Amino acid sequence: LDLERVGVFGISFGGYFAVRSLLRYPHAYRAGVALAPAEIDGVVLGAAVEPFAGRPAADPARYSRAANVPLVDRLRGRLLIAVGTSDVNTPLAQTFKLIDALIAAEKPFDLLMVPEANHVFRRADG
Repeated sequence: LDLERVGVFGISFGGYFAVRSLLRYPHAYRAGVALAPAEIDGVVLGAAVEPFAGRPAADPARYSRAANVPLVDRLRGRLLIAVGTSDVNTPLAQTFKLIDALIAAEKPFDLLMVPEANHVFRRADG
């Protein structure tokens, strides 16, 4: 294993964790690919998050600790974010919370937007 070239990949909640890995362990990961990542802020991902974290109103501090946006200044590795513009599972607005934070922190990243693609990067017309 070449520890100088370790990367991480994920889609959906895995995309969130790919970003999280780059931010929490910048010394370990050199690159990441996050497909359809969302920001955990209690607005979306209820079905994916609430079974583990509870409802946002019940423990807002838990959701604050899980947010990636406050950690974007820690990004050191290369990051590719890929999103489908017609994703209803991870709405584009959720991913843009992360994108806006990266831009504000002046952190470079790559972005691939797939027009009319859904959550699994397929178009509605097949």
